[in-house]
Amino acid sequence: MDSPPTRQIVVDDTDSRIVYSGLSWTPDNGNLDKIGTYGPTYNHTLHGTIVSSSMFFSFDGTSVSVFGTIQPPGLSIWECFVDQAKIQNGPSFTAAQNNWNLCEGDDLTAGPHTLSIHITPSADQTFWFDYLRYTPLPNVSFSDAILYVPSNEVILSSNWEPRGGIPSVDGISIAFQPRSVATFDFVGTHVAWYGWLLRFEPLKPANSTIVIDDGEPTNLLIGNTPPFDVTHPNIIFFETPQLPATQHKLVVTYLGDSDDVSSKQTPLSLNYLLVTITSTPFAPSSPPSSTTSSSQSSSSTSPSQPSSSTSQSSFTSASRAHSIPTGIIVGSVVGGLALVAVILWLYFLRSRRKRRRREQLDAREAQPFTMTQPLSFVDLTTKGSGTRSDFSSNAAPSFDPVIPHVEPSHKPPL
Repeated sequence: MDSPPTRQIVVDDTDSRIVYSGLSWTPDNGNLDKIGTYGPTYNHTLHGTIVSSSMFFSFDGTSVSVFGTIQPPGLSIWECFVDQAKIQNGPSFTAAQNNWNLCEGDDLTAGPHTLSIHITPSADQTFWFDYLRYTPLPNVSFSDAILYVPSNEVILSSNWEPRGGIPSVDGISIAFQPRSVATFDFVGTHVAWYGWLLRFEPLKPANSTIVIDDGEPTNLLIGNTPPFDVTHPNIIFFETPQLPATQHKLVVTYLGDSDDVSSKQTPLSLNYLLVTITSTPFAPSSPPSSTTSSSQSSSSTSPSQPSSSTSQSSFTSASRAHSIPTGIIVGSVVGGLALVAVILWLYFLRSRRKRRRREQLDAREAQPFTMTQPLSFVDLTTKGSGTRSDFSSNAAPSFDPVIPHVEPSHKPPL
């Protein structure tokens, strides 16, 4: 469970592919977002049960991880299985937390699997399921999926500091130095940047710029942060607006405080990205030259074959013309003409459909990547709704966690 994850598919608790057994499951919409220090629940939703229940999810892949909300004391008892084989539960903890690793199965045989979770709740606590992540098989296509991309798959300039000097934190990179650049190419419609608020003394606000597809830079102000006695992971630093379903390039540059680079400034951290994808990043594309040469080869050999076949058919027809009835000849000609007409009609319909689709795509324009004022970062000292905000928002998001006095002694789930 210590190896850093690769790209995975995220499945929320509201996904219709998850099967909840019985009628005892209750949805929650953000009521537990502010507990603990591991950030709000994913998409502000949970599914909970207070009686013995089960849930199931089928997938094709090589690993799966399950996350939820824990509320000790009196934790529920749960057991996770993949194809009837029990997998390891996550670590125990003494304080309430969201985004907690409930169980994880690695090194699964590549192929179809069924995850099952069987729950025995305690007398006074609810078992809460939030989301799962699984590693899909190569060469599998996806559409409208959420892709988990760890920080080590984002191109970072050399002045980013891996792990941020904190030995217990894996999979996180931090920008302390001005002009630290992160670049990420993707095919999709939306990106959310997740980082960590690290334990620091109060720091000055710092600026970053965000550019999509070589457009105008948008300013991101990482605002004043109070001192923390614990680290806060799973915090959204920013989200993009909705984008056209095409290839995009995201470039984020940490500027720091350009007026006083020697001052203590709030750093920019990156733990992972959540990308709404419209085509799979797992299926390798075929080399164009191979397809082209194959087509050319096919087209170059096709004319020669009919030539030989036509010559042989003509010879045979000439020698046997006297034995073929006129009705058969007329019927063959009429049938051939009808077949040609059907083929031409289908070609016309397909061409018209392609032309309309192309016109629709050309008409689509990217939403403007602008905002009327700099977006301040999460202020943990201000009470708020705990909701997220993207670049089109004029108000700064806020988040008011209840910070326990117990320091985690293990590595938080990434």
